[in-house]
Amino acid sequence: MAEIDWTEADDGLAVASLLGGVTAGEAPPPGGGTFVYGFRSASAVTGARALATNQADYYPITTPASAGGGSISGAIKRGLSTVTTGFAPLFFIGAQASGPPPPSVLDNAYILGLEDNEPHRVVLRKGRITDGVPAATAENSLMRSMTTESIDTWWHIMLDMIVNLSGDVVLRVFRNDLTTNLVTNPVWEDLEMEGANDGINGFIDDALAANSGSLPYVSGYLGFAGQVSEQARRMYFDQIVTARQLP
Repeated sequence: MAEIDWTEADDGLAVASLLGGVTAGEAPPPGGGTFVYGFRSASAVTGARALATNQADYYPITTPASAGGGSISGAIKRGLSTVTTGFAPLFFIGAQASGPPPPSVLDNAYILGLEDNEPHRVVLRKGRITDGVPAATAENSLMRSMTTESIDTWWHIMLDMIVNLSGDVVLRVFRNDLTTNLVTNPVWEDLEMEGANDGINGFIDDALAANSGSLPYVSGYLGFAGQVSEQARRMYFDQIVTARQLP
Protein backbone atom coordinates (compact mmCIF):
# COMPACT_ATOMS: atom_id res chain seq x y z
CA MET A 1 0.00 0.00 0.00
CA ALA A 2 1.26 3.49 -0.87
CA GLU A 3 1.29 6.75 1.09
CA ILE A 4 -1.78 7.93 -0.82
CA ASP A 5 -3.78 5.00 0.64
CA TRP A 6 -3.58 6.37 4.21
CA THR A 7 -5.18 9.35 5.98
CA GLU A 8 -4.10 10.77 9.34
CA ALA A 9 -6.67 10.34 12.11
CA ASP A 10 -7.97 13.38 13.94
CA ASP A 11 -7.01 14.42 17.49
CA GLY A 12 -3.55 12.89 17.30
CA LEU A 13 -0.36 14.26 18.78
CA ALA A 14 1.40 17.04 16.89
CA VAL A 15 3.78 15.85 14.20
CA ALA A 16 6.61 17.71 15.92
CA SER A 17 5.95 15.77 19.15
CA LEU A 18 5.50 12.30 17.62
CA LEU A 19 7.48 12.09 14.41
CA GLY A 20 6.28 9.62 11.79
CA GLY A 21 7.29 8.52 8.31
CA VAL A 22 9.20 6.08 6.17
CA THR A 23 12.84 5.42 6.93
CA ALA A 24 15.73 3.27 5.72
CA GLY A 25 17.39 3.74 9.10
CA GLU A 26 15.88 0.61 10.66
CA ALA A 27 16.44 -2.99 9.57
CA PRO A 28 13.27 -4.44 8.01
CA PRO A 29 11.76 -7.81 8.90
CA PRO A 30 13.01 -10.83 6.91
CA GLY A 31 11.97 -10.39 3.29
CA GLY A 32 11.17 -6.70 3.74
CA GLY A 33 12.30 -3.98 1.39
CA THR A 34 14.47 -0.93 1.95
CA PHE A 35 12.04 1.15 3.98
CA VAL A 36 9.82 0.69 7.03
CA TYR A 37 7.35 3.11 8.61
CA GLY A 38 8.25 4.43 12.03
CA PHE A 39 7.13 6.69 14.86
CA ARG A 40 9.45 8.39 17.38
CA SER A 41 8.42 10.64 20.26
CA ALA A 42 10.47 13.85 20.19
CA SER A 43 9.12 15.13 23.50
CA ALA A 44 7.56 13.82 26.69
CA VAL A 45 3.92 13.68 25.58
CA THR A 46 1.04 11.27 26.06
CA GLY A 47 -1.22 10.29 23.20
CA ALA A 48 -1.13 8.70 19.78
CA ARG A 49 -0.98 9.21 16.05
CA ALA A 50 -2.88 6.91 13.73
CA LEU A 51 -3.23 6.31 10.00
CA ALA A 52 -6.42 4.81 8.56
CA THR A 53 -6.65 3.22 5.15
CA ASN A 54 -8.79 5.41 2.90
CA GLN A 55 -9.33 3.04 -0.02
CA ALA A 56 -12.78 2.57 -1.56
CA ASP A 57 -14.99 0.26 0.56
CA TYR A 58 -12.58 0.63 3.51
CA TYR A 59 -13.22 4.22 4.61
CA PRO A 60 -15.01 2.89 6.55
CA ILE A 61 -15.78 -0.76 6.01
CA THR A 62 -19.57 -0.96 6.16
CA THR A 63 -21.61 -4.02 6.92
CA PRO A 64 -23.43 -5.53 3.92
CA ALA A 65 -26.78 -7.19 4.52
CA SER A 66 -25.20 -10.62 4.86
CA ALA A 67 -21.64 -9.99 6.11
CA GLY A 68 -19.16 -7.46 7.45
CA GLY A 69 -15.80 -7.11 9.09
CA GLY A 70 -12.35 -7.51 7.68
CA SER A 71 -8.71 -8.21 8.42
CA ILE A 72 -5.45 -6.37 8.98
CA SER A 73 -1.96 -7.85 9.11
CA GLY A 74 1.56 -6.53 9.22
CA ALA A 75 5.00 -6.61 10.77
CA ILE A 76 5.26 -4.60 13.97
CA LYS A 77 8.06 -3.85 16.41
CA ARG A 78 8.83 -2.04 19.65
CA GLY A 79 12.09 -0.43 18.62
CA LEU A 80 15.15 0.06 20.79
CA SER A 81 14.52 3.12 22.97
CA THR A 82 16.13 4.78 25.96
CA VAL A 83 13.78 2.83 28.26
CA THR A 84 11.74 -0.28 27.50
CA THR A 85 8.32 1.10 28.53
CA GLY A 86 6.20 4.13 27.71
CA PHE A 87 5.05 3.16 24.20
CA ALA A 88 2.97 0.69 22.21
CA PRO A 89 2.61 0.11 18.45
CA LEU A 90 -0.72 -1.30 17.33
CA PHE A 91 -3.16 -2.19 14.56
CA PHE A 92 -6.85 -1.34 14.81
CA ILE A 93 -10.04 -2.42 13.07
CA GLY A 94 -13.70 -1.55 13.57
CA ALA A 95 -12.91 2.00 14.76
CA GLN A 96 -16.22 3.62 15.68
CA ALA A 97 -16.11 7.21 14.40
CA SER A 98 -19.15 9.28 15.38
CA GLY A 99 -19.00 11.51 12.31
CA PRO A 100 -17.68 11.61 8.74
CA PRO A 101 -14.10 10.57 7.96
CA PRO A 102 -11.41 10.71 9.02
CA PRO A 103 -11.69 8.77 12.28
CA SER A 104 -10.11 10.01 15.52
CA VAL A 105 -7.56 8.51 17.89
CA LEU A 106 -10.26 9.04 20.54
CA ASP A 107 -12.45 6.45 18.81
CA ASN A 108 -13.01 2.98 20.21
CA ALA A 109 -11.85 0.00 18.13
CA TYR A 110 -10.61 -3.55 18.29
CA ILE A 111 -6.88 -3.15 18.91
CA LEU A 112 -4.11 -5.69 18.34
CA GLY A 113 -0.70 -4.53 19.46
CA LEU A 114 2.43 -5.03 21.51
CA GLU A 115 1.84 -4.29 25.17
CA ASP A 116 3.69 -1.56 27.04
CA ASN A 117 5.85 -3.99 28.99
CA GLU A 118 9.20 -5.79 28.79
CA PRO A 119 9.22 -8.54 27.78
CA HIS A 120 5.98 -7.93 25.92
CA ARG A 121 3.06 -9.95 24.59
CA VAL A 122 0.67 -9.52 21.69
CA VAL A 123 -2.56 -8.20 23.19
CA LEU A 124 -6.09 -7.90 21.84
CA ARG A 125 -8.16 -5.22 23.55
CA LYS A 126 -11.28 -3.16 22.93
CA GLY A 127 -11.03 0.55 23.66
CA ARG A 128 -9.71 3.92 22.54
CA ILE A 129 -6.80 4.03 20.14
CA THR A 130 -5.13 6.82 22.12
CA ASP A 131 -4.94 4.59 25.21
CA GLY A 132 -2.58 2.23 23.41
CA VAL A 133 -1.87 -1.25 24.79
CA PRO A 134 -1.24 -1.14 28.55
CA ALA A 135 0.48 -4.05 30.25
CA ALA A 136 -2.28 -6.63 29.90
CA THR A 137 -4.49 -8.11 32.56
CA ALA A 138 -7.69 -10.13 32.28
CA GLU A 139 -9.57 -6.95 33.17
CA ASN A 140 -8.14 -4.57 30.53
CA SER A 141 -7.77 -6.95 27.57
CA LEU A 142 -9.74 -9.55 25.64
CA MET A 143 -6.84 -11.93 24.90
CA ARG A 144 -3.10 -12.04 25.57
CA SER A 145 -0.48 -14.19 23.84
CA MET A 146 1.18 -17.01 25.74
CA THR A 147 4.43 -16.11 23.98
CA THR A 148 6.56 -13.12 24.97
CA GLU A 149 9.37 -11.38 23.12
CA SER A 150 12.02 -8.82 24.01
CA ILE A 151 12.23 -5.29 22.66
CA ASP A 152 13.58 -4.91 19.10
CA THR A 153 11.83 -8.09 17.91
CA TRP A 154 9.67 -8.07 14.78
CA TRP A 155 6.27 -9.78 15.06
CA HIS A 156 4.22 -10.56 11.94
CA ILE A 157 0.61 -10.74 13.13
CA MET A 158 -2.91 -10.67 11.75
CA LEU A 159 -6.31 -9.85 13.26
CA ASP A 160 -9.50 -11.15 11.65
CA MET A 161 -12.79 -9.47 12.56
CA ILE A 162 -15.57 -11.79 11.37
CA VAL A 163 -19.13 -10.48 11.61
CA ASN A 164 -21.68 -13.27 11.87
CA LEU A 165 -25.34 -13.06 10.83
CA SER A 166 -26.29 -13.44 14.49
CA GLY A 167 -24.57 -10.13 15.28
CA ASP A 168 -21.67 -11.82 17.06
CA VAL A 169 -18.16 -10.78 16.06
CA VAL A 170 -15.43 -13.44 16.10
CA LEU A 171 -11.89 -12.12 16.61
CA ARG A 172 -9.01 -14.39 15.55
CA VAL A 173 -5.29 -13.69 15.95
CA PHE A 174 -2.56 -15.28 13.82
CA ARG A 175 1.23 -15.14 13.64
CA ASN A 176 3.68 -15.77 10.82
CA ASP A 177 6.96 -17.16 12.16
CA LEU A 178 9.60 -14.84 10.73
CA THR A 179 12.39 -17.23 11.66
CA THR A 180 11.19 -19.56 8.88
CA ASN A 181 8.93 -17.48 6.59
CA LEU A 182 9.49 -14.18 4.84
CA VAL A 183 7.22 -11.26 5.58
CA THR A 184 6.19 -11.33 1.91
CA ASN A 185 5.26 -15.02 1.95
CA PRO A 186 3.54 -15.64 5.28
CA VAL A 187 2.30 -18.94 6.65
CA TRP A 188 -0.38 -17.93 9.12
CA GLU A 189 -0.85 -20.04 12.25
CA ASP A 190 -3.08 -19.47 15.27
CA LEU A 191 -1.31 -17.50 17.97
CA GLU A 192 -2.11 -19.23 21.24
CA MET A 193 -3.93 -16.71 23.40
CA GLU A 194 -4.90 -16.60 27.06
CA GLY A 195 -8.52 -15.47 27.36
CA ALA A 196 -9.71 -17.23 24.19
CA ASN A 197 -13.22 -18.66 24.26
CA ASP A 198 -13.52 -22.40 24.82
CA GLY A 199 -13.75 -24.34 21.56
CA ILE A 200 -12.06 -21.73 19.36
CA ASN A 201 -8.70 -20.01 19.44
CA GLY A 202 -10.35 -16.62 19.41
CA PHE A 203 -12.70 -14.26 21.20
CA ILE A 204 -16.45 -14.01 20.55
CA ASP A 205 -17.69 -10.47 21.11
CA ASP A 206 -21.29 -11.52 21.43
CA ALA A 207 -24.43 -9.67 20.37
CA LEU A 208 -25.66 -9.69 23.99
CA ALA A 209 -22.62 -7.64 25.13
CA ALA A 210 -21.80 -10.25 27.77
CA ASN A 211 -18.21 -11.23 26.94
CA SER A 212 -16.66 -7.78 26.50
CA GLY A 213 -19.17 -5.69 28.42
CA SER A 214 -20.27 -3.71 25.36
CA LEU A 215 -21.95 -4.37 22.04
CA PRO A 216 -19.70 -5.68 19.24
CA TYR A 217 -18.42 -3.47 16.42
CA VAL A 218 -19.79 -4.65 13.09
CA SER A 219 -18.15 -2.00 10.85
CA GLY A 220 -15.59 0.77 11.06
CA TYR A 221 -12.15 2.02 10.08
CA LEU A 222 -8.86 0.11 10.15
CA GLY A 223 -5.22 1.09 10.24
CA PHE A 224 -2.18 1.38 12.49
CA ALA A 225 -1.00 3.68 15.26
CA GLY A 226 1.78 4.52 17.65
CA GLN A 227 1.00 5.46 21.27
CA VAL A 228 3.51 7.05 23.65
CA SER A 229 3.76 8.47 27.15
CA GLU A 230 7.46 9.34 27.21
CA GLN A 231 10.20 10.88 25.06
CA ALA A 232 12.48 9.05 22.60
CA ARG A 233 10.28 5.96 22.10
CA ARG A 234 10.43 4.16 18.73
CA MET A 235 7.92 1.94 16.91
CA TYR A 236 8.08 0.36 13.45
CA PHE A 237 5.72 -1.20 10.89
CA ASP A 238 6.09 -2.99 7.55
CA GLN A 239 4.11 -5.03 5.01
CA ILE A 240 0.64 -3.90 6.12
CA VAL A 241 -2.18 -5.72 4.31
CA THR A 242 -5.92 -5.12 4.68
CA ALA A 243 -8.90 -7.18 3.55
CA ARG A 244 -12.67 -6.83 3.70
CA GLN A 245 -15.19 -9.52 4.54
CA LEU A 246 -17.56 -10.14 1.65
CA PRO A 247 -21.04 -11.69 1.60
